[in-house]
Amino acid sequence: MTHRKDLFEEFTDNVDGAVYFADQSKIKPSGLGTIRLKLPGLPDFLLHHVLYLPQLKRNFLSLVHIHQQGHSIHMFDGKLEVRKASDHSLVMRGIEEERLFKLQGTSARAQHFSYNSHYEGTLPSSLLWHARFGHLNYDSLRLLKKNGVASLPTIPRKLKQCDTCILGKHSKQSFHDSHSRAHRKLELIHSDLCGPMLIPSANGNKYMMTFIDDYTRMCWVYLLKNKSDAFQTFIHGLKMMHNLILALFALIMEKNILQMNLKTIFANMGSNNKQLCLIIPNRMV
Repeated sequence: MTHRKDLFEEFTDNVDGAVYFADQSKIKPSGLGTIRLKLPGLPDFLLHHVLYLPQLKRNFLSLVHIHQQGHSIHMFDGKLEVRKASDHSLVMRGIEEERLFKLQGTSARAQHFSYNSHYEGTLPSSLLWHARFGHLNYDSLRLLKKNGVASLPTIPRKLKQCDTCILGKHSKQSFHDSHSRAHRKLELIHSDLCGPMLIPSANGNKYMMTFIDDYTRMCWVYLLKNKSDAFQTFIHGLKMMHNLILALFALIMEKNILQMNLKTIFANMGSNNKQLCLIIPNRMV
């Protein structure tokens, strides 16, 4: 049963009968049709013979109706799974919320939602509306509900914490002022490897190696397809710096990037190396 006519893919207003509720009231359906459900990580599921009752405030799914379609229902640890009786493949899932099981998914024709379908299907309704309003505090959400904002759920007093809000309120410890600065070009070079990036470049590069001159802030950037290319790229950058000027070379590198012994290489080139700030890349800047 649903109160939203825009969710139907097929619809007819030719329907008989009535729906009876626990308070002895009854409502005559205004239509009947089919709704396609978009389920995160699962194939679409077609719900047939869905009743249209505009008087409702929520959408309801009958487990008896689902069972009659040849599916098995499993409830455990506040979760619900619906599986095909034939091969036990997962059809849909739900989570317990406010003494009801809420389906993880949304209609394929659902309109006017600002959160993507993944969060629409996995967040509790109170957290979902909290996110829709730009992570508005719950007291203000209750005030909106009290002032008559349509479709807002009842905001419970005991709520799950919002991970995004917690991370957004984190503060980073400030870095100490550096009292050791280079006095001439290429006296001190900072190098670091960054990656892998979630989205590769147009040429398929996922890593980035940088060389920064401490005195001039001149920066050289090398793009790498694989982390295994880091050593040869570093040697290439080192030779490039060495060809510019023989100077003290201080190295800041990510831990465990270089698996070979660099001391011999630096000694042969007449440069010194020093490893600093293994887990704080901000100290490079």
